[in-house]
Amino acid sequence: MTKMVITRLQRASKQDLFAHIAGVTLLLLSLLPTLLSAAPKHTVVFDDIAQVMQQYDFDNGLSQASVTAITQDKFGYIWLGTQSGLNRFDGKRFKHFFPAQPLSNELAGGFITSLCSQTNYLWVGTQTGLSRYHLETSEFERININKEDDSVERIKNLSCNHDSLVITTDDGELYVYQAETGLRSGNDIFAKYNVSAIHLAQSRWFAVTNKGIVTKQVGAAQSELLLPGNIEQIAVKNNALVLIDDAQQVCFYQSSPLQQMWCKSLPISQMAEVFQLSLLEHDLLIASSQGAFQLSYKGEILHHFKRQQGNQKGLAENTILTIFKSQEGDIWLGTETQGLYHYRELSNAFGHVYNFKNTARNSDFYDVRSFEFDASGTLWIGTSKGIYLYSNQRFFAAESIYPSLKTFNTTFITDLTIFNDNVWITSRGAGLAKFDLTTGQTWLVKPKINNQEVESFNSVISFKGELVFSSRSQGLLTFNPNTKQFSHFIKNNENAPEHATGLYTDGEHLWFGSIGMGLFKFDGKTLVSMNQTHGLSSDLVFMIEKDAQNRIWAATDKGLSIVNQDMTLARIVERKHGLANNAIWALVKDNNGNFWAGTSGGLSHIQSDDFTIRNYLRNDGIQSNEFNFNAALKTQDGRLFLGGANGFNQFYPNAIESARKKPNVQLSSIKVLENELTPINAKELSTVPELTQSLTLKAKQNILSLAYSSTSLASDRLSHLYYRVIGLSDKWIKLEQGRNQIDLINLTPGDYTIEAYLVDRFNNASAAHQLKLTIVPPWWASNVAKISYLLFALLIGSLIVYSRVKRYRQVLSDNNKMKQLNERFEISLWASGDDLWDWHIANNTIHRFSVNSQLDFGELTDAVLLDELYRYVHPKDCILLEDKLERCISGEIDSYEIAIRVKEKSGKFRWVRDRGKVVSRNSAGVAERIAGGIQDIQKLKENELALEN
Repeated sequence: MTKMVITRLQRASKQDLFAHIAGVTLLLLSLLPTLLSAAPKHTVVFDDIAQVMQQYDFDNGLSQASVTAITQDKFGYIWLGTQSGLNRFDGKRFKHFFPAQPLSNELAGGFITSLCSQTNYLWVGTQTGLSRYHLETSEFERININKEDDSVERIKNLSCNHDSLVITTDDGELYVYQAETGLRSGNDIFAKYNVSAIHLAQSRWFAVTNKGIVTKQVGAAQSELLLPGNIEQIAVKNNALVLIDDAQQVCFYQSSPLQQMWCKSLPISQMAEVFQLSLLEHDLLIASSQGAFQLSYKGEILHHFKRQQGNQKGLAENTILTIFKSQEGDIWLGTETQGLYHYRELSNAFGHVYNFKNTARNSDFYDVRSFEFDASGTLWIGTSKGIYLYSNQRFFAAESIYPSLKTFNTTFITDLTIFNDNVWITSRGAGLAKFDLTTGQTWLVKPKINNQEVESFNSVISFKGELVFSSRSQGLLTFNPNTKQFSHFIKNNENAPEHATGLYTDGEHLWFGSIGMGLFKFDGKTLVSMNQTHGLSSDLVFMIEKDAQNRIWAATDKGLSIVNQDMTLARIVERKHGLANNAIWALVKDNNGNFWAGTSGGLSHIQSDDFTIRNYLRNDGIQSNEFNFNAALKTQDGRLFLGGANGFNQFYPNAIESARKKPNVQLSSIKVLENELTPINAKELSTVPELTQSLTLKAKQNILSLAYSSTSLASDRLSHLYYRVIGLSDKWIKLEQGRNQIDLINLTPGDYTIEAYLVDRFNNASAAHQLKLTIVPPWWASNVAKISYLLFALLIGSLIVYSRVKRYRQVLSDNNKMKQLNERFEISLWASGDDLWDWHIANNTIHRFSVNSQLDFGELTDAVLLDELYRYVHPKDCILLEDKLERCISGEIDSYEIAIRVKEKSGKFRWVRDRGKVVSRNSAGVAERIAGGIQDIQKLKENELALEN
């Protein structure tokens, strides 16, 4: 019976069914409740959710659009083989590698056919040979394969584990490379068979041969036929073996002891070509010309990656050449002509349903406005173009199941609510309706209030046993089931709004929003309102919820207003606090007590305890960045439904949390003076930047750029990099959004520690990366030089001190000699009684030397004035002395000697002999300096006079 009804349900999707087979319709209506009631309530499964992916092609930096191979190295980089070059993707940028001469230390070829990653190596198979890339030195190495003195170049496929590499060539030859044994022919391992593929797992060889799958222990001589048949491909890992046979059937085995677990055919045609079969720890991957598959070990198809009609964020073609699952759990797909695609588990967790396919209504526009589940587990979906049903993993146009709903097949549905086996339907422009789930009958009505038809409604709710409808022109209306009449719910209250919006009840109170009048609270008797003048963020209030603290959350066009029960404002949450957008249309509380807000800029998750906000955007898997009023529902098992302009999302919040990954960060590039450093071209690096923990540079290498990478950047372009340079400043610096390079200029010599970490848009922070940097001073500023300078300074100082001491000692010696000479001179002067003088004519100063002079020069002790000589020279001798001096000065004579009388200190005159000699003259011959002496001849004159008498 069930099978028969399902068949009729499928046929019911055709529009002409009801017009031609009325009997089938009646049977369908009579059996549908029984059929649908068998489904578990609220456990609907959607098997065709949108595959939201990030695409990378030539315009995004990929060297070429045909991606032939994908792998990941130990640093987390995604390596991509194309038909024109090798690419390394760090989450933000592509780095290209192309062949060059000589090929011995360069990539063997540009047409990449296969990639395989080992711990420290990346193996690259090309159409022109095999290369090995050393991850820790960034060096390529050409691996020569020779067969009978000929070089084997065309590599078809590579497979490897931690210590061995299996090489398949285009001509069907097999080679095995191991570090211990080197390169050898794979045909030597299974000499008796025509081998097309070899795999190694758990010390056993597995080969695809013309007889089937053959196996043998490593080192053993004998082999055995494990599975006979025409086998196209196999993959082996641990104790699991999977194969694809010539009928495109996938079979999964336990290899030891051999036991088949399951076999199944993929939803592809016999003409499809399978390009890749990979076996992972928990799932298997298949790439084909009709899409790619991810299957569980139980045989469940987890994903069928294919082009989805109408999905602009998905695959653009079905020919998938390669599929890879990264360390982060993301899926990477290489296509034949459309480049690379990145699929995250987060987008799958959001469960975007965008295509209500195979319904009787032709439409590709699914603007979802409301949700409701009936008792049978059928999901009712209200859209801006009618009502849809989802049951038994199929969509139905509502009128194809319930003909009485045909009136609504193009109607703008605003809300759906089930009350007492009736579905109440509110609309914009078509009034409202009551659909009886038991009879299948529909009652359509446009209530008349004050002689005016009410055509547009926003929402409906049950409050204290009454149905309450929010209308766009008559405020809140209520329905009397006995009289089937509508009336105002809040009577005779001029403060009630005409345009009411969202409805919420906690059992005791009815909360509702309005357009232009704010938020309202009604307990059945008293109406209380709150608007912008009371602190509300806006007077346009949409959906309403309540948190665990009994606070009301009101969604508005200007953020969230959180209101206490006494209608006082508790808090406002806006875009500046982290919301995706201020215009909030949909609001729902999850089982964790947190809120999900559908806005005009994406989906915001808000922690109710600390108001931490995480925003999700289109690339994360949400239906679009625009959500709709009333399109929010939480089911009994905690699943959330949120609708918008492009279908709806259905997800479990905990799955979203587990799908988010903590970011990582690593150093990926070091540039000095704009030149990138590698272990090959720079002696400063002994290994690649990813493994570099310290760096020493010269003083002139003081322009440094450090680029950081993170695989999380591939899915989060809104991350921020923070860094600080300890030794320069302990302050963390935030780089602008999307920038991942630190530029350091003119660092002075010294030791520094550079720390950097990444914060994603969900406020998850990576561990901090550290690089110790030493800037070596120039030789003249080095410690050795400084010590040399100090020693030299000490030497110079010592020489100076020694010189000063020596000079001081010489001065002391000279002073002693001078003192002795002075003493002798003074004794001589004392003995002779002479006075010496030295006259500097230019400044008219005279220096006199005597031991015990008895002469009185008066005011002319330090100067000589020719017209003042009479003051100490006898008047009769003045003219004669003045004449002698003037003649010496003029140059007539160079010396003179004359006896004159000069005044004593006693006032008497005393005879002296005054002698003078010119010491120096100027260029004109005028004397500048005259020196001489005065000798006492008083006794001589007295004797002379005595003789004369």
